[in-house]
Amino acid sequence: MELFDKADRLGIKWISNTEGHDTLLHIEDLSYCIVRAPLIWYSEQPASTIDIVTESNTLTLEAESEFQESSTGRYLHIKDITFFVQVNSRAEYAVIPKSGASDTLVWHLPIIYNCPFLPPCHLSLHVQSEPAAPLWETWLDQLPEITTDISLPAELHVLEGNTHRTYMDSFSMEKGLKNQPFYPKVREDSPHPYLITQRVLGRDAVMNLAQSADHSVIKLGDIVTCRTVITNTGTTTCMYVQYRTTLLSCARLVPGSFVINGIEVPMATDSMNVITVILRNMPVGDLLDVSFRMEIHEKAEVEKLYMSSVLDYHFQPVDDRLLIGNQPSNVVEFIWGEAEGEGEAGDEAETEETSG
Repeated sequence: MELFDKADRLGIKWISNTEGHDTLLHIEDLSYCIVRAPLIWYSEQPASTIDIVTESNTLTLEAESEFQESSTGRYLHIKDITFFVQVNSRAEYAVIPKSGASDTLVWHLPIIYNCPFLPPCHLSLHVQSEPAAPLWETWLDQLPEITTDISLPAELHVLEGNTHRTYMDSFSMEKGLKNQPFYPKVREDSPHPYLITQRVLGRDAVMNLAQSADHSVIKLGDIVTCRTVITNTGTTTCMYVQYRTTLLSCARLVPGSFVINGIEVPMATDSMNVITVILRNMPVGDLLDVSFRMEIHEKAEVEKLYMSSVLDYHFQPVDDRLLIGNQPSNVVEFIWGEAEGEGEAGDEAETEETSG
């Protein structure tokens, strides 16, 4: 039974009442969103009804799936509790059967979450669907086709009986993901698992934007040259790259001044004073040098003004689907230097800034 199979910027947090695990859920990554949380519990006797308990909440649940393992005679239960985990994302967890001794119940809760700061990966979570279901074969058959000349770090979790085995490795993908020499050893250790979860990191487009201007103290009539150096410092091609920058509200684009790698490109701003341009696909290590001039044509309403650029782009994770990336540049600060009666001082500040 496939519970999760997706490529995205995903992480996994595992809590359990087995030895070596923590029952406290705490995700360290910032800006995360919990997307799947299947609770799996394993017992000597049927225990389809349980209470899941935290300090602030108790919820009685019925298993969505329950069957008796043919090899051990024990009972396996599964319930998706994503909604509960989303509102108890920092809590101590306990699972208590409504009947029978709680010390015979083993539970695992793998929490899959999305976070924009994580690298892209492929994450799969499969559980046994019936007593004699061959989980290894089913799981291997559904792995994506991945062939590349670089190694990809992987994290593998296997549950068999009361044993949870975790493997960390870096896979050579020259023969593809399904033909890893790593898997036969794991299958020997756990020939009859009831859960397999794997997270394989993908190749990432890591974009670097360095924004600058030839001077930062500005006054009416100034011409400022702005520059953005864009570099693909990742491990895969960045595709369908869109560059955006918003000019200062007191400035306008100088006609014929927009240049990419020394080549003039016809350009105009939109009604919001924004430049938008589609760039080429950028392979690993590629660099684009974007520059333009803006004229300060009216007095600024504030003393300090700020400007940066943004890239929107696509790249391929491990299952060949396109993911969307977004990368802002650093922020450049401008200071209005034409205070009343201090025009000369403003000029001096500009000169000092430029020479520095």
